[in-house]
Amino acid sequence: QLWIASEAMRKQGCGFVKKAIQSCIEALQADVVAQANAAKEEGPKPAGQAASAPRMYSTPAVSVPLPQPIKVEAKPEPSKLGLPEVTPKMNKVSVKEVSAKDDDSDDDDDANEKPPAPVAAAIAKLKEKPEGVKALRLSNLGVCDVHLQFIIDALHSSQVHLESLDLSFNKLTDAGVHVLCKAFAQGMALELSKLHLGGNKTSPAGMALSQGLKQMRGELSVVWKPQLPDAKSLCTVGTVYVNSPANKAGLLTGDSVLAFGPVQYDRFKSVSDSIVPVVKGNVNKPIDVVVCRMDGTAQVQHLQLTLTPTEWRGAGLLGCILK
Repeated sequence: QLWIASEAMRKQGCGFVKKAIQSCIEALQADVVAQANAAKEEGPKPAGQAASAPRMYSTPAVSVPLPQPIKVEAKPEPSKLGLPEVTPKMNKVSVKEVSAKDDDSDDDDDANEKPPAPVAAAIAKLKEKPEGVKALRLSNLGVCDVHLQFIIDALHSSQVHLESLDLSFNKLTDAGVHVLCKAFAQGMALELSKLHLGGNKTSPAGMALSQGLKQMRGELSVVWKPQLPDAKSLCTVGTVYVNSPANKAGLLTGDSVLAFGPVQYDRFKSVSDSIVPVVKGNVNKPIDVVVCRMDGTAQVQHLQLTLTPTEWRGAGLLGCILK
């Protein structure tokens, strides 16, 4: 009986669901038909017709008066007002002035190419008595490549009997060495046997130029060792004060001064007579100083230092004691 009752309830539930679905379908069909009928009654709308056009408002035109032309009276000329006419003045430079300026600049360039005074004096002495000069010491005098032509012109004389030429610790470059080697190869100063070029601004390639000179001038020996030949001590460096010009130049206590600018042993009298005038005459100007110093291996070496005398916090212009 229980099974019969449950089966009856199941069949009754299925029937109820079917009726509900059927009623929903009928309601949807009725809505579709109603919408179709409503569309037929309204009729089709023409293409491009807007639903509602916005209202346009027009503003009344406002008349604005045009500006009237302004009369501009002609400005009277200065002469009619009794005033002098003013004309701009141009700075005129004549051809003579321009040429004079050019000549001055050329003179300055020539002045820069002139050799230092000690070099010029040595060349003049050689030209005056060419047969009496056997050794020409031009070391540590700031000789540059442009100064070599003055030396070459003096050595080209057939009366020159020079045996030793010292150009060490100058500012010669590879180009200057090339000029020198070419001049010697062409027969300049045939009696020359020693040429000192150590301590210059030459590269290994410049030093190699002298190797070819040996083939033509076998008797001529070119010395590249950075050392002043036959140098003698002028004085010894004592105390060097911290932050002084001597300290900044690299001078050390115990250095032996071999050359102080143009002063070497053949021109040296005393520190006060020979070195002090050079210091006072070159304030704020560099001075090349060659010193002799022992290196870490107890080897003697010659060093060129640049010392600039100047005022500092301490006493003197050097900041060291020379004795």
